[in-house]
Amino acid sequence: MSFNNQNQLDEKPEKTGKNSLFSFLNPFHEKIENDELLVFTENFASLVKDNMSIVGSLETLSTKIKDKKLKEIVTTSIPEVKAGVPLHICFRKHIEVFGNTYCDLIELGEDSGRIEIVLERLSNLLGQNIELKNDLENTFSYASEVTIFAFCEIVFLMAFVVPPFSKLFGRVQKPYITELVIKLGFWFQDNVFNIFGVIIAIFLILYVIKLTKIGKYILDYLKLKIPIFGELIKKYYFIVYSRNFVTSFNSGINLVSSMRLSTELVNNLFLKKKFEKVSDCINDGMPIAESFRYNKFLSKKSMCIIENGEESGYIDGMFTELANLYEKESLNKDKKIMLMVRPVYFVIMSLICGTVVFAMILPLLSVIKALFLK
Repeated sequence: MSFNNQNQLDEKPEKTGKNSLFSFLNPFHEKIENDELLVFTENFASLVKDNMSIVGSLETLSTKIKDKKLKEIVTTSIPEVKAGVPLHICFRKHIEVFGNTYCDLIELGEDSGRIEIVLERLSNLLGQNIELKNDLENTFSYASEVTIFAFCEIVFLMAFVVPPFSKLFGRVQKPYITELVIKLGFWFQDNVFNIFGVIIAIFLILYVIKLTKIGKYILDYLKLKIPIFGELIKKYYFIVYSRNFVTSFNSGINLVSSMRLSTELVNNLFLKKKFEKVSDCINDGMPIAESFRYNKFLSKKSMCIIENGEESGYIDGMFTELANLYEKESLNKDKKIMLMVRPVYFVIMSLICGTVVFAMILPLLSVIKALFLK
């Protein structure tokens, strides 16, 4: 395969990631190489480095792989490789598992006779991407779980605690705030199933919308507008893009092809279109810095790094610097979110629960006061 042939790259099928139910709730959800593929690649690199043949390495690995699908792929590839079929051809039959970048780099390693170096670079890339994704995904999951738990607590309090408790007051005159809380309590009690039904319906509608290209584009755009998390999403995908670019570029793939291969790992359709426009601009002869500036993609600080790297010819270095910078900023923000979520949750729940308790106690205080006056 010639990596200078842009038409071949353009003809590759577009991957939009897994469509698992409710995956749109997680901005960091995407089709990304799992831990099993990482372990496979690391072990493959280690065996080839020890001068074991590709066939021998695959036979050894096939007995150790736990993932059924990956084990089947490796097992069925062994006789094909023995018959002289290149390894990248075997892997391309399962492009949904390996991805175009993985297969293209394997092909490059086979053609150059440096497959052990390519495998080592791939394992480093997979490990970095998985680690970063897990960190950010855990942060979002934690914030989401706390929000859902708080919502369920409020519904339970209003629907199953307030109405029974309010019956103790009988016809006693109640303050306005108590009347309001009691009315809300009975409303929640009457509509508790409707509330969760509407929420489930919204999730299903969003899921169906996400299955369409324009729907996914709109939802991906809206994800970037989520306070705090929107910026994390953008930085995350740029880190993945940059690291993949550096790996491809250092392996001998030309600039534009490396960028187009890197774009495939961006599962946010809105950002993906942005990266594609950058690649098209560079392919048309526009400088790298000018291409990113034209598409309004990066901050002024990031643009300075790109300009300096382009002027010095240290292109892979500038993308590495940007990836490290964004990772540091993302992880710092990640820690702040983890520290902020719990106090914010306690403050909100304390205010809500405190208001309900205060509203329920007020009538009792009036009754006690009246008894003492008698």
